[in-house]
Amino acid sequence: MNQQAYQEVLEWLQIEQNIEKYGRKLEDFSSLGCDEFIKEIKKRKPKGNTSLSPAGLKAVKEVYNDYAPAILSRKAEALKLEKQLSDLVNKAYELTPEEIDLMWKTAPPRMPAIR
Repeated sequence: MNQQAYQEVLEWLQIEQNIEKYGRKLEDFSSLGCDEFIKEIKKRKPKGNTSLSPAGLKAVKEVYNDYAPAILSRKAEALKLEKQLSDLVNKAYELTPEEIDLMWKTAPPRMPAIR
């Protein structure tokens, strides 16, 4: 669901804002505040066309408010479920707190942070 939402916003940025290269910040726009989102859009717009009209600014805010809160909510719910699953696995394997701590200390860097 989040992937589709990100794709919709990125397509909108390309079509409506003429942004060809999103950069990492816009690719993960829900991690930005609304003002940061606006600044990043202005930064990524083609040279000489970095301003937003009042209607354009309103549209940007609407897109952000339509998508970012829902994405963040789904991310929070996914993190909560991952934590529950992790706890169930730890319980099923009867891991001690020391073993769990060791497991997290030696986890690969790409491991989700669900502690």
